[in-house]
Amino acid sequence: MGGDRWLALGLIVGASQAGSGCYHTVSIRPDQLPRLSSVNEVQVGSTMQTTDGTSTAGQVVPTTQSAPVTDGSNRHVIASDGTIVDVEGDFDATVFTVSGEPRAFAHPVVATVTPDGMLEVRGGNGGPSRVPLQDVARVDVEWYDAMGTVLALSLGGVAAVAFIAVVIFAALGP
Repeated sequence: MGGDRWLALGLIVGASQAGSGCYHTVSIRPDQLPRLSSVNEVQVGSTMQTTDGTSTAGQVVPTTQSAPVTDGSNRHVIASDGTIVDVEGDFDATVFTVSGEPRAFAHPVVATVTPDGMLEVRGGNGGPSRVPLQDVARVDVEWYDAMGTVLALSLGGVAAVAFIAVVIFAALGP
């Protein structure tokens, strides 16, 4: 195999490796989309702080306050296969109807199920769109996977260095 072919193969493998971790997509149950848009923050703990309080009759009465610690980045929903999925950060959603028609919504996505059984969705790119809940085949949500991107780029860098070393040693010969 000539040097140009090795270089082309290395570029293709490196590019596909670098782009492999950027986004995470999962199909969720249609009734779970409103859960994603309604949960902004989840309390994950609390802090306790004791301060010197006010002085009454020459005595200092300590005051204790509790402040919640919240996390608005993780939300738990049920995937189409029944497993629990953590959706992190901003997400885009695509609603597929039983007729196969996709409707894409960019973040921020807000969804509700109306009392008459309609899934109403709006996104940063417009809306609202109303679809009878029983006519929704599936909902795909997609979000940026920062850790996966870092891992993919790191592995891609290691692979690129290894590839260059192989090409150099192959060019030098035995």
